[in-house]
Amino acid sequence: MHRLHALALIFLAIIAVPGQAAAAGDPFVRVEPISSFPQFDFERATTPHGRAVAFGQFLRHIVPTAVYLDLRRSQGSKISDDEAVQISAALVGNKHLKRLDLSGNHIADRGAMAIAQALWGNTTLEHLDLSLQHSPQISHYGEAPRPLTSDAGLAFSTALARNTTLKHLDLSGNGISPVAIVAIVEALGRNSTLTHLNMGYQSHGSVGLEEVVYGSITAAQAIAAALAENTNLLALSLESTEIGDHGASALAELVSANRTLEYLNLGRNGIGAAGFAAMAGALKGNSTLQELSLSDQRLGSVGRPYPGDDGAIALATALQENSGLITLRIAGNGIGDAGVAAIGAALPYNMTLTTLDLAGNPFGDVGASALVAGLTDNPFLTTLRRYLGPGHKANEQLISDLLARNAQFQQYLPRALALMMSTGWPKPRVPGGTRSMPVEVWKMTLLEFLVPLSASQSSH
Repeated sequence: MHRLHALALIFLAIIAVPGQAAAAGDPFVRVEPISSFPQFDFERATTPHGRAVAFGQFLRHIVPTAVYLDLRRSQGSKISDDEAVQISAALVGNKHLKRLDLSGNHIADRGAMAIAQALWGNTTLEHLDLSLQHSPQISHYGEAPRPLTSDAGLAFSTALARNTTLKHLDLSGNGISPVAIVAIVEALGRNSTLTHLNMGYQSHGSVGLEEVVYGSITAAQAIAAALAENTNLLALSLESTEIGDHGASALAELVSANRTLEYLNLGRNGIGAAGFAAMAGALKGNSTLQELSLSDQRLGSVGRPYPGDDGAIALATALQENSGLITLRIAGNGIGDAGVAAIGAALPYNMTLTTLDLAGNPFGDVGASALVAGLTDNPFLTTLRRYLGPGHKANEQLISDLLARNAQFQQYLPRALALMMSTGWPKPRVPGGTRSMPVEVWKMTLLEFLVPLSASQSSH
């Protein structure tokens, strides 16, 4: 059981960065700047050429000493290709800049390819955010946003094969083609430093990674095959890339074999019950993956069925045997009472899950009662996102009370475990295992140690 606390400490170390509280746990959350510098006035220059020249002079003054350069559109930046070329020139030979955030600007192929080429010889930049250059809400200087073409995607593939320092790369929301996405992932086979890759939200209309053929397999299958031997990547987001059930099954094989990946986001991908079942099978033998997001599978996938109760029941079976998952997000998947009841019944058998997201699923008192029963014998789950509505106040209150109890228990867990082990209690076994005590009985015993410890502290 000491391994449980080691995992918890690792998890806290991963997410303990300043940023958006709502996205706690997401390794792609943006942080606040480490250093503050004067902001460039994008409104002063009246012509694109004048603006680019002035911006280049600004960069030559700022970049040589900056560690983190925050040029997000939300901070007032309006960067197009001309400014991106100036940034690429500043990156060449730079010895200080470690983090560069260009999200939400208006960089198209020319600027993106220039930045990618600058990565070839740069040996200091560790984090690059070039996301949301294709957002339809963004328009600079009267120009409509344009997706990055395969040429830009392939330029980053080449850059990753040559670069030796970049750790985080966010290219989400840029309309990059499935073929270019595969090329970028395949480049990781020649890259030994990248640990976080966000390729989500690449809109291609009705065509996604499940439909595009790459050689004799789909693009989603090619991505899974490319990552099969990777031992560096810790976090991967393919949210909203239309991988479907076949893609989910291919990535499930990756999860089953991979012993490095800790975070995987496959939300909004049109994955149904079959894909959930495949992923559940992979989770049974995986102890490395710490966060899995499978939320909102029908968003952007009109006509596909919800994973529903069948998908949730498959995942519930996996939760009884999995020994690594800390966060599971399955919000908005049409899961009713039967699916939630299965998850509730699995909670007494699980000893690692601390966050469960069931928000936006249409379950009522039957499912909620099962969650109450499961939480009663589970001291580990502290966050449960759900919406029961005003007609289910009793179960809502019981769930809230149990979560508050578990939150209070966390500070006493190490001591309770030590006391329990010192009295000779054996380690638990999972259903079908060979160790000497069923896990649900073991947990009830742990609760017997936790309750008096918590109560004695509260009385002081």
